[in-house]
Amino acid sequence: MAKAVATEQSVFEAADALIALGSEPSVINVQARVGGSFTTVKRLLLLWQERRAVSASMPSVPPELEAQGDEWLRSLWAKASALAGRDAQAIRDQARDEVGQIRSELSEATAEVQRLEQMEISLNEALEKAEASMRVLELRNAALETQAKRVTVLENELESMRQEAIGATDVRTMLAELQSQVAKLSAQRPTKSDTKK
Repeated sequence: MAKAVATEQSVFEAADALIALGSEPSVINVQARVGGSFTTVKRLLLLWQERRAVSASMPSVPPELEAQGDEWLRSLWAKASALAGRDAQAIRDQARDEVGQIRSELSEATAEVQRLEQMEISLNEALEKAEASMRVLELRNAALETQAKRVTVLENELESMRQEAIGATDVRTMLAELQSQVAKLSAQRPTKSDTKK
């Protein structure tokens, strides 16, 4: 357990209490009440005795002077109270003005926060729409790439068919030529009637 520490106030109060009880405020008696070290209690008790001696050596104040002093103190206290009340009112007024300004700033800050939150919501919606559009464009691009590949295949097939058509045209031309030659040969061949003559 921590040892008690004697303070000036505790030693002075203990010594006054012992005097009021009619006891001697010795170092041992005071230490028994407040604790602390013997040296500290002794030093503080000597200080108490010096102050008490100075107080005892002062002449007593005449009653009329004491009454005037009391009146002056009451007047001084009234003036101090009035000044304190005026200062307190000024402080209250200033505090009210500052609170009003803070409320105004808070209202503006709240409005700005709401505006920014609304902007964030709008931006998020715009972003979602942009992402949806991007997905649609990606699907269209994939479809176009598939169609482009199909067009390439179809172009190759068309080119093959053209080549085949060109070949067929050549065959037709040759066939027409052959038919023409057959017709010529047929026309030049002697008929049965020509051979009977």
